[in-house]
Amino acid sequence: MKNLKIIITIIILLYFATSIFAESAWTQYPCAQNIQDIAFEGQYVWCATDGGVIRWNKQDGTHTILTTNYGLANNYVKSVFVDSDGVKWFGTDNGVTKYDGTSCETITEGLGLINSQASLITQDKKGNMWIGLGDGLSKFDGVTWTHYTPENGFPIGNITAITVDKNNIIWIGTSCGIVRFDGTTLKTYTEDDGLADDNISGLVVGPDGTIWASTEYGGGLSSFDGISWKNYNVLNSAISIDIDNDGVIWLGSSETICSFNGKVLSSFSNSFQNKINDVYIVAVDNEGIKWIGSNFRCGSNPGLSSFDGQTWKHHSINSVINNMVNTVTVDHDNTKWFGTYCGISSFDGAIWTNYTPEQEIDVNKFVPFTVYDAGVDLDNTKWFTTRYGVKSYNGFTWKTYTNNDSISFDRFYHDVVIDRNNMKWFAAVDGVWSFDGIEWKRFTVDDGLIYNCVNTIAVDNNNNLWFGTDYGISSFDGIHWMNFTEETGMPSAKVTSIAVDKNNVKWFGGSTIMNFDGNIWEEHTFDVTPFESLCGGVAMAVDNKGVVWAVMQGICSGGGYISSGIASYDGTSWTTYKDIFPGWPFTATAIKVDENNVKWFATGNGAISYDDKPGNAVEETEICPKTLAITGNYPNPFNPSTTIEFAVPKSGFVNLVIYNVLGQQVRNLLSKIIPAGTHTVVWNGKDDNGKPVSSGIYLSLLKTGDITAAHRMVMYK
Repeated sequence: MKNLKIIITIIILLYFATSIFAESAWTQYPCAQNIQDIAFEGQYVWCATDGGVIRWNKQDGTHTILTTNYGLANNYVKSVFVDSDGVKWFGTDNGVTKYDGTSCETITEGLGLINSQASLITQDKKGNMWIGLGDGLSKFDGVTWTHYTPENGFPIGNITAITVDKNNIIWIGTSCGIVRFDGTTLKTYTEDDGLADDNISGLVVGPDGTIWASTEYGGGLSSFDGISWKNYNVLNSAISIDIDNDGVIWLGSSETICSFNGKVLSSFSNSFQNKINDVYIVAVDNEGIKWIGSNFRCGSNPGLSSFDGQTWKHHSINSVINNMVNTVTVDHDNTKWFGTYCGISSFDGAIWTNYTPEQEIDVNKFVPFTVYDAGVDLDNTKWFTTRYGVKSYNGFTWKTYTNNDSISFDRFYHDVVIDRNNMKWFAAVDGVWSFDGIEWKRFTVDDGLIYNCVNTIAVDNNNNLWFGTDYGISSFDGIHWMNFTEETGMPSAKVTSIAVDKNNVKWFGGSTIMNFDGNIWEEHTFDVTPFESLCGGVAMAVDNKGVVWAVMQGICSGGGYISSGIASYDGTSWTTYKDIFPGWPFTATAIKVDENNVKWFATGNGAISYDDKPGNAVEETEICPKTLAITGNYPNPFNPSTTIEFAVPKSGFVNLVIYNVLGQQVRNLLSKIIPAGTHTVVWNGKDDNGKPVSSGIYLSLLKTGDITAAHRMVMYK
């Protein structure tokens, strides 16, 4: 009955949290693959990760990821502990968050902690909570906080582990040995007292009361029976330690998982271990199941695994594969693709799919190292520039283009763009490369390019190519080259990003933001406080409503870290977005807009999105038009998708259908009641069966009641 009540409470909480989350314009998608700590509560396994907290259900294998959207102090969670009342405690660099099953409360410096760097949490036999904070310790008895620091006699050393023995003695592992604290007296043990090494990585109490300590830097394993220390020369680089009900020690390291029964060390380093590296935490539950939390290494299976004594299992986490997201693109199915430091992730709005070597028959087909940029061609094939060459994926097969005598694909560090003829264009350090599916061709300064090291590429509405460099811009219509520099009127020569709006105005980001309508250059400036220095528009995009978006990057005066601000321009004024997620700085490097006008950003702390109309695929303005009309579509001609803009004079049922020249229905885009106003909806160039349509003329027909409006569109491949 109690468990049922807890489950119902959590379901209600998640329902309301999801509702609030859905209405939020900004959404975080951090990587939850790197597990730092594990705690148990009945059927649930709670995992602290650098992308929030995972609650894994052992019974049905489902999981929920809690982030700052649910009230966490920070997405980078270092520790998790479930106290005797079932309250969850999460340690972060922004304090400790308590979660009682209904709401979150965060305790920070000034509210009880000596500082906010909470890395370890435990509870003693009297119910006191102990929080490890760098080189200090805080105790909370439910009313009063007591602090132990070097200033009041606590031994100096970074706290790395904490546990409580059966006599309620607190044992603290540090970088300078082990501290025994009975509440009154401190006793420190070091190598001089018999420890294998002073750098302690983990502590655990055995069923018989023996204290076991693991070391990370070559010391091995130590045990203390209350009188003397005994050392074991096993696994000299252990990161984590736990003990099962039989007294068997379980150790995790950057290379292996081991068990030690006091005499024999057994290593699990065969086929399963080949998929796991950097084991940060080994924890044993009440059923004796060993749970392993590992961190990401290219070619490994990060996240959560378990071992019941016979079978190893890896439990997939539904998140982006790595927090270092370098790029994002959107395909014709509105699936988002993210290139990261160690692989590729796709997200369909609900499920993340990660691509690693284990999913390839031949590991050499896809090497999941740094992905620099991504693009989607007219056939919906995804193209990626990576550290080891160019890769393409058509939804079934990966193809890799590696270095040869004439092409160094590992120099393709920058943009990949597809023009309206399905030609692939790649920005490289040795020029610009094009690929028509058969032949690779290089363009350099000898052909007319302003500078060989190209930062970015864009295709305008007339299929002209624009190339940004540190020394100016080149445009190319397929025959003629034209170069632009400060001498020809550019406000600034450095260009790192380019976007094109529906009026074919080119927008450039670099050391400043500027636009060019073909005749006049215009520079844009706005308040960038609190940034000390700023690089304007390191990534730019134009959304479906014509709003220009720019990622600003600089050094934050508050903490000294590289951080990002985001700005948007509606044609009249700029809006800046700063401190979007307080306490969670991010560095954005790319931006793309999906068919629902949601903005997606690649950042150094996962992916984020911005939906200024959450839940609405059809967008509207407040001005009510006088007549029913399709005011246009852009671009036109288009390939593969276009945005249709239409006006509705009064609220009512509206039907928007696409027809071909034979009068046959191709796609029913809209059939619903919508309010009066001007709206936009995206047609992705597919019919009602999800198949891409061919080139030709199409008619969009808008109907409400007895009134109709039509508009001609051209699909050009």
